[in-house]
Amino acid sequence: MAALVEFRRDAGTRRLVVVDGGGAIAALAGVYVGAGWSSHVAEIRLVVGFDFRGRGVGRTLARAALVEAVQAGCSHVFVELIAEQEALVTMFQDLGFEPEALLADFVRDGSSEYRDLMILTHRVDANQARSALLGLNEVAQ
Repeated sequence: MAALVEFRRDAGTRRLVVVDGGGAIAALAGVYVGAGWSSHVAEIRLVVGFDFRGRGVGRTLARAALVEAVQAGCSHVFVELIAEQEALVTMFQDLGFEPEALLADFVRDGSSEYRDLMILTHRVDANQARSALLGLNEVAQ
């Protein structure tokens, strides 16, 4: 529920939602474009419901969020992940994101265990060939 509250708070957020056949929210993605000296940078936040994980919903939504960030004119896009979530890290790397930073014990999970935070970045100019393969070259830069 906290993710939904945060998702709705910022009026400038580009929002993407996936609903299931019954109209329930299956996944959310937000593209948060920076301001001022960070106006060329966007953060992607992605939440996929437990029952929809491993089905490609997150990959599809992450790709759509990346397209939104590029369409917003961003040259840099980043995502923060728990480093232990290897499948999620791999999914974003498949989209052209690269590890930028690892912050040890930086987040605390629901069980009050500390986890390492990984920041992955996607530099649009450096990913021209990959962007063409993903269909991102069709959006205005």
